[in-house]
Amino acid sequence: MSDPSTTLGLPLWMQIVAFVVSVGLALMKLLEFLRKPKLYVHLTRDIFFRLIDNGEALFCSAVLLASNGPILVRNVEPILRRVDKNRKANTAQKSFPLVVSQFGEKVHGPNVTADHKFFGSSPLQYLEPSKPLRSVYLCFQSEYQDRQKRAVSDYVSAIETFRSENTPTPQTENTTMPEKDRTALLTAFNNLIEEQYHRIASLIQLESGSYELEVRVKYECVGWKFFGKQEEAVSTISFGVDQTLLERWKTDLKKLLATRGQQILIEKFEEITYPMLEPVQIIESASR
Repeated sequence: MSDPSTTLGLPLWMQIVAFVVSVGLALMKLLEFLRKPKLYVHLTRDIFFRLIDNGEALFCSAVLLASNGPILVRNVEPILRRVDKNRKANTAQKSFPLVVSQFGEKVHGPNVTADHKFFGSSPLQYLEPSKPLRSVYLCFQSEYQDRQKRAVSDYVSAIETFRSENTPTPQTENTTMPEKDRTALLTAFNNLIEEQYHRIASLIQLESGSYELEVRVKYECVGWKFFGKQEEAVSTISFGVDQTLLERWKTDLKKLLATRGQQILIEKFEEITYPMLEPVQIIESASR
């Protein structure tokens, strides 16, 4: 007659252990199934400002990593804040909502540093889990960009008008224009550059001081069938803008306007370098 403490030849304690293990494995499978996809975003120290035809541009980079499942990036919302220099107050002295004009990534090229390759203006991007992506965002001041673009367009129009009204121009080679008239035209051209420079420079919003850049990435948990399908990841980075570098940035802008103006006058266009400013005292923060 069999022992009542056994079934199919197994001791009772082994049956209990097997039951507990099977329940534990089932719970682990259930928890794994219920783990919600999550996006981690980390802004990097690869950040700089550049004055280009479309306005006052901010180039910033971020590392994105999807965990527990795939995600679909729906939108990227950056905002730049000028904060208290002594870090004694959390309130921003000035806020600059930014708009991302182009989305891209870093790519290997012939240069020592990585180049930027921009795909377009759509923020939509699918990320597979555990595959980090280095994204690059080209941002502009949403409130001031139109005025900055218009100022650049007006500058080009002013130079073209000057050229049409003064032929030959002070930059024309082998001209028979008297030296006195040539000097007067050159003075008028320099005055025009000075006037246009002050008009464009007055629209620059960047000032010396301490800043915080925040990027909010709104994403969708692909395949998630429960509540809370739309989520948000946030990352911040702090940095400083040095007054000396800022003044040099504006001086480079004036040189650029003069060089480009001369090219328009003689209708000979060559590659130009847009003024760039790199922040100082950059501090990266953890994603949240």
